[in-house]
Amino acid sequence: MKSLLYVILLNVSVLSVYGLEDIQFYTSQFNQAKTMADQLLVVKTVAANFKEDPQALDFSLTAFKRLLAEYPLLKSTRDIDIATDMAWYLTELIISLGSEAVSADPTVGYNIWQAIKTFSSPFVRANAIMAWGVIKDYRYFDEVAQLLEDLNTTRPYDKAAQLASDRIAFGAITALEAYGDPDGYLPLFFTRYGWYTGWVKERAAQALPVLLADPTDVLTGVIQHDEYSFAQKNLVLQTMDKSDLPTERKSQIAVAALLEGWLGKTSNDIEVIELRKLAIDMINRYGVADEKVLLYGTRNSVLSLLDQSYRHGADDREQRGAIAALGSIGSDASIKQLGNYLDEIDGRLERGYLTKVDERYVRDIILAIGSSGNSIARTILIYSSNLDWSASVYQLLNTTLNQLQ
Repeated sequence: MKSLLYVILLNVSVLSVYGLEDIQFYTSQFNQAKTMADQLLVVKTVAANFKEDPQALDFSLTAFKRLLAEYPLLKSTRDIDIATDMAWYLTELIISLGSEAVSADPTVGYNIWQAIKTFSSPFVRANAIMAWGVIKDYRYFDEVAQLLEDLNTTRPYDKAAQLASDRIAFGAITALEAYGDPDGYLPLFFTRYGWYTGWVKERAAQALPVLLADPTDVLTGVIQHDEYSFAQKNLVLQTMDKSDLPTERKSQIAVAALLEGWLGKTSNDIEVIELRKLAIDMINRYGVADEKVLLYGTRNSVLSLLDQSYRHGADDREQRGAIAALGSIGSDASIKQLGNYLDEIDGRLERGYLTKVDERYVRDIILAIGSSGNSIARTILIYSSNLDWSASVYQLLNTTLNQLQ
């Protein structure tokens, strides 16, 4: 090994002085190397001095082929460790060469696949996964995405497993970012909010906008599909609510969430109820810009869904939230719907069946109708102002009517 080391160091000195770069020399030295340590020395030298030279591709293929052939035959722990180091340096070399030099040769992607299957080291596996993305070998895109999805749903059982999973996830995140394919968005999204250590989640957060500047349509798909849990649907809706996306996009996913909250077979589960409540709150704050979803009488229209929440909501917050949202929408149809609620309560007042809930809700309805600024609001409220309401409701009615003049 000493003679090999001397030859290599001498050649590195020549390279640094004269700029003579002969990758064939190192390929020859690698082929002549008798031990794993000798092979590693050559690989490290090439990785350090030819990391942006396309000529190094052939060397990496030669070295990987020999490494993968000899690894199963190794007996000593030292040789296995050296081989693992060699695999790491070779994947680093491939990453440094980039997609232009590497992507045309399908053998590289296959070697990476073999390295992932062969080596248990999370550092080697992370580097290999990362290399797939960097060289943009799309044959393995689904493998990377699925690997990250599997990690997202498999919480480590101890600290060592956590460190290993963090490292492999980092490699997958970097690969998906390098691929730049929007189909990688959801695995990254659930990594961002998963069980990982903070630095991994932050890395996922950095990669997400690279794949999609506006993920509304993709995240709406999570809301609408049964394969995702309501905990995941709530996470998606909360994330969209906190985002910097336009209000109409937030409104779009809120409408989808409200529909999902009522279509679900378990519409009384706590997580389903929370989804409806947040959706209603978002509709109240952001309105509904798409007139197509407002058509009155359509089973899945926003007005029909809010009517369900008003009449059959899980609690006071959901029911009163539906009233406020109808006022926030402010269309003729939504104000007429509020007017129908007011007529129902007025009828109970006239028949002497008024409840404490009616007293509370009538105030919300009056305020919602008044805040809409709709031209038909005054007409709707005039009838109620002539009934025998309590002093506080009567005063609210008159104040609202005066504001609508």
